[in-house]
Amino acid sequence: MSKVGIALIVDALERGGAERLLVSLANHLDPEKYKIHVVTTRTPGALAKELFPHVKFHCLNRHHRWEILALSHFAQIIKEQNIRIVHSHCHSSAYLVEFVRAFFHLECFHVMHDHLGPVEASPWIRRLDRIFLKKVDLYFGVSEQLIQYAI
Repeated sequence: MSKVGIALIVDALERGGAERLLVSLANHLDPEKYKIHVVTTRTPGALAKELFPHVKFHCLNRHHRWEILALSHFAQIIKEQNIRIVHSHCHSSAYLVEFVRAFFHLECFHVMHDHLGPVEASPWIRRLDRIFLKKVDLYFGVSEQLIQYAI
């Protein structure tokens, strides 16, 4: 049986709860069953050096939200590494995944793990959520408030 390709994606692996959770998940997924990739969209961040050797690390070095080279690079990683599951850890990473899936016609399962606090106050984020997060395959919110917001 071949290994399933999984990519965990976040803007940067700085020292925060979502980032620490991502590193822990990546390090402890079974490397006998999964090809594990961690992707940061902007910079590596301090926690990148804590990834275990079996975890492949990719940095898109994105400077702007819709930077086409970074989006294309992410699509290339998904295709070349045969990624079947993408696990995003923030809204902006989830937007990027959904845009890339649609624009490059990629078929991968998208799990969004929402760690943000209340987002109802931002009309900008609410609009982006309505556009990009409708297609997320599986959503996890860390609080009842986030789950209600997502519903």
